[in-house]
Amino acid sequence: EEYPAGLAGGEYFSAHGQKNVLCINTIPGAKNLEDRCKGISDGITKAGGKSTQLPLPASAFGNATAVAEAIKAELLKDATIDGVVTISAGDADSAAIGIQQADKVKTVALGSFDMNEAGLNRIKDGTQSFAIDQQPYLQGYLAVSLLQSHIDFGNTLPVFPVLTGPGIVDSSNIEPTLKGVAAGAR
Repeated sequence: EEYPAGLAGGEYFSAHGQKNVLCINTIPGAKNLEDRCKGISDGITKAGGKSTQLPLPASAFGNATAVAEAIKAELLKDATIDGVVTISAGDADSAAIGIQQADKVKTVALGSFDMNEAGLNRIKDGTQSFAIDQQPYLQGYLAVSLLQSHIDFGNTLPVFPVLTGPGIVDSSNIEPTLKGVAAGAR
């Protein structure tokens, strides 16, 4: 579920000192992504911080330059922004460029939903704070294993959400995460 994942991200930001986080939404109006940004906002607001959503036009989706430029512009306009979170790993790649172009790498923490190799490398080298991992390997594995258990043993299938996350990948667990990637399990 997206809201609890966002909540975990907002709490992570607040626990690491961020007070003003910008949530980048490249598909505004999509309920799941709105829920991610709402969770970020609620998580950081509980600790006295704030989060603002930056809804970009639909034409920005998949346009790395448009996303990077929009983030750079916001960072240059508002010097109090100390955190940026993106709704996807691809947008995090663009955000990293925007943050760098605004000369804010040392003052703006970057987080993302989901992760890719570039994001994991940024976490490892310290230029991205974290990624919110909903552990898609488990999403597929649990569904199949639960169904197989129902077929083989008559076990009752859950009628409530079985959450596979959120997990936070940061400097504290980047090495085992990278081992999981190398093994094909992440």
